[in-house]
Amino acid sequence: MVMNLKGIFVFGLTILLLIGTVTSVFLSCKHEAEGIDQIDTICFETQILPIFLTSCALPGCHNTQGEESEYIFTNYVQIMEAVTPGDPMKSSAYTSLISASSEEGLMPPDQPLSEQNRNLIRVWILQGAQNLSCTEPCDTISTMTFADNVWPIIDLNCVSCHSGTTPEAGILLTDYCKIAQLSAAGFIAGALRGGTFVQMPPTGPLSECNIRQVELWIQGDSDTLCTNNPDTTENSNPRACFQRDILPVLLSSCAIPNAGCHDGTSDEADYIFTNYTNTMEAVTPGNPSESKLYEVLTTGELEDKMPPSPYPALSTAARDSIYSWISYGALDEFCGEACDTVSEPTFSGTIWPIIELNCRGCHSGGTPSGNVFLTKYDDVAAYAANGKLTGVLRNGTFVLMPPTGSLSECKIRQFELWVEALYQNNK
Repeated sequence: MVMNLKGIFVFGLTILLLIGTVTSVFLSCKHEAEGIDQIDTICFETQILPIFLTSCALPGCHNTQGEESEYIFTNYVQIMEAVTPGDPMKSSAYTSLISASSEEGLMPPDQPLSEQNRNLIRVWILQGAQNLSCTEPCDTISTMTFADNVWPIIDLNCVSCHSGTTPEAGILLTDYCKIAQLSAAGFIAGALRGGTFVQMPPTGPLSECNIRQVELWIQGDSDTLCTNNPDTTENSNPRACFQRDILPVLLSSCAIPNAGCHDGTSDEADYIFTNYTNTMEAVTPGNPSESKLYEVLTTGELEDKMPPSPYPALSTAARDSIYSWISYGALDEFCGEACDTVSEPTFSGTIWPIIELNCRGCHSGGTPSGNVFLTKYDDVAAYAANGKLTGVLRNGTFVLMPPTGSLSECKIRQFELWVEALYQNNK
């Protein structure tokens, strides 16, 4: 599918919010519980057990004891067989989530847990792995938003089954548009209530409060729900297109200049991802699972996974676009772009998606290019304030960025308009 701008932002925002909550725990590669007393208590029944039930205790896996695993992850007592309270790195229930060389191998084998769910389990163990239910007040009065209310519920209870290349029942729940389309069709609310639909999750219904929160979001956000209708904007294409959607990702995250990666300057890389012809050496048109390009982006083998550490993994939306592009035949299409310079540009809807696509691959991780970080709003705003953000986009006194080629005139103008409006962190 086309890389959805709102989907990219929502996923990025969700991850940043949770990581910001637990940053003090992960200040270094040392596995220390420094600052753990400053973090809200993680509750087993409402936050940890759902992750194990929907991602680990699936039929044929850790729901019954068998030859493949000595662990069962269906309740607190059994999960604690794989947990050392206070020490995640001595807990098989955690180490198997982050390393293929662990006792169990990388788990889940087909779809790794999201970073926020891995962090929840880690913090829960650091806090002593207590069996707490922590009944909390549940808000059904405020306006429900996707990022704050709906996505956390779906990520915790649904995504592990409904993601990857072979999602359960063929239903993907990995970004805003996919969820919104199913919501508009009545499927999401129907599945949560049961009745004429098969009730979900299969491990047990959500709380009445969580179900109501999702229903209120659907009712209140119906004007922004995505539809299955293709964009009718001139020159647009509902599919992912190489020149517009795929090449920018490859250039900023894979063919990083002077990094010994896939830019054609190193003998270490078997593939070059700087143009269509070279990229096709790693692609089997129509078959993502047989394409080396897609394989290295989604593999659970950490030593083979791309981009390698310390560079950040591609967003789910970017991986989905590559999957879609290959599935449609991996054509060398541009497809034009729908670019609005009349409406007021916003950070989340306009600026951040462009940065995510064209800049973040180089300007993140442990050694960002030029020591410039562009990983969150504050980073971008700082460069907007000193004039460098728009300066590097124009070929003048600054070094032109991106180094692989300038953005379109329309996108540059969107940046300028956002900066002129005092670079607000708006939606």
